[in-house]
Amino acid sequence: MNQQLAGLTPAQRDALRVAGATIFATGALALFLRKDFQDSWAAFPRLLVLAIPCVLLYGLGTGMIRLGRPDDDAAVTAWRAAALVFGLILIPFTLFQLVDTLGGDAGKSGHNAWVFAVTAAAGAYAAFVHRLRWGALFGGLAAIASWIAFWDAVVDPSATAIRWLFLIAGVALAVAAFRLGRAGAREGTELVTAAGVAGVAAGITGLISLPTQLLGGALAETFGAEPELSGTQQQQEWDVFLLVLALALIWYGLRAVWRGPVYVGAIALLAFILSVGIEVSRIFDGDAPSGDLIGWPLLLLVLGGAALAAGLYGGGGTTAATQPGAGGTAPPPSAPPGPPPPPAPPQP
Repeated sequence: MNQQLAGLTPAQRDALRVAGATIFATGALALFLRKDFQDSWAAFPRLLVLAIPCVLLYGLGTGMIRLGRPDDDAAVTAWRAAALVFGLILIPFTLFQLVDTLGGDAGKSGHNAWVFAVTAAAGAYAAFVHRLRWGALFGGLAAIASWIAFWDAVVDPSATAIRWLFLIAGVALAVAAFRLGRAGAREGTELVTAAGVAGVAAGITGLISLPTQLLGGALAETFGAEPELSGTQQQQEWDVFLLVLALALIWYGLRAVWRGPVYVGAIALLAFILSVGIEVSRIFDGDAPSGDLIGWPLLLLVLGGAALAAGLYGGGGTTAATQPGAGGTAPPPSAPPGPPPPPAPPQP
């Protein structure tokens, strides 16, 4: 057995470490949920089920805990990224279980605020101290959750206020990402992804509230009351916001090294398509969907076709694909000049 382990290549060890971190974290979460659902263990043993793998995986991912062969610790390898991801996922579960063990109410917004603030700090530490970029994404998402939970504990905001809180968080993360990008830090792309998530949350608040409001209106009509759609609504300006956000995220993500912003932009684009396709704004105004070509469909077709044509036919006669150094085929270099011909012999 020892000889077989000694014969493992670095790639095989890395694959085993990725599989081990994934399976170990999965087993811990499965055991915790089983014991928590059946309430067959006390709070403290359930805390140990989460705390031990949380500390181990986060420590291995950041390099603060070093076990085994040290030959690949100098680089940010796949197994360390996997260990860090699962360690960060386990942090809020562990802290919420700690609150429950100490007799607190883990469902209160105040506890949510500090738990996710600690998770955000752990992600930032992993990203900016140990250069593991995944931490920036988790830290940004946890910061959004902490921000919303803090204001929910302080003022109990309405759905409209929560929409603007998401927007403020997204702008703050985008500014931080811009500053990191100016400094050449690759973690800026991960913060752009988190900012996009906050922007999408702000843009689809009305879409999320629509089914609840329609159900309430149907119940009111059943009991003879006048149905009315009130509260947070999906107006035209939020549809425009979703479209602009989607275009910006997709454009940025396609030019960046990591594709996270592209995926979030695709979600924003899908939400925009659903909103204008179903004509949610008309439903909120109390009107039936028209199904007309005039409006968003025609406008999008015209603008999209015009932009595509301008991109295909605009510019000068030489495209970037044929210019040297622009990703195309450069013309072959001319042959270097040969030696000068010998002088002609003197004539008699």
